[in-house]
Amino acid sequence: MDDRFFRAWIHRKDWRICGRRLQPLCLGHLINLHAVRSPLLPEADDIDLRIFPADLLIAARICSEPWPHPGNLRPRLRDVLWRLALERFPRLFRRQLYWWNAYFSDFTSFPEFWNDESGCARTLTAPAMLSKAAFLVANTNLTEARIWSMPLARVDFYIAAILERQTGDIRFLWEGDLEDVEQPEAVLTEEQIIAQARADLPADRFASWLAARRKRNGDTVKGGHGENPSPRPRVSPSPRLSP
Repeated sequence: MDDRFFRAWIHRKDWRICGRRLQPLCLGHLINLHAVRSPLLPEADDIDLRIFPADLLIAARICSEPWPHPGNLRPRLRDVLWRLALERFPRLFRRQLYWWNAYFSDFTSFPEFWNDESGCARTLTAPAMLSKAAFLVANTNLTEARIWSMPLARVDFYIAAILERQTGDIRFLWEGDLEDVEQPEAVLTEEQIIAQARADLPADRFASWLAARRKRNGDTVKGGHGENPSPRPRVSPSPRLSP
């Protein structure tokens, strides 16, 4: 186990954005953020999309409500006052955006896995959020309300643990696992080998060494490379998990 696992269960309890105390980020919140096309989602389509104070206020309003959200996002007086403050003081706006990103990071400590190239990934047509919820509905006794309100990263850990028990097709990658993997030695070009020998050997010994090496290699290796090192085990970079 490592910090990714612990962070899926241990969170700050006092996240506040624009004066609102936020709930643990969950699948239900993601649905509402997608529904309003929030530019604050990490997977927002347009990476150059501008973020306005109103966007942050709506996102904070959504995530401050327990799931399911009542759906009334009309600004209140407090929202109007916060919007005026954020527009007037850009530094305050940037600070609130910083805390939003920290809040999102706190609940997206997803598991990582050794990459299994032997299998073929299935193409799912259902939204990822629905696929995850449906998997837990079908494989656990958790209620629908509990699944949709569960902290986000915890959903992925549950799904991964169930899949590991059912299929054995995935394997968790923990911090320190790659330290036990033998690393390939650096491969030098022929020019680099010769340059190193020239620096290390006396001139007469270097000349005889070079002649013997070229004779052994048939004088055809000059400038070539040795064998390619074995690659390190590939790690799946995506924290997203689809059952």
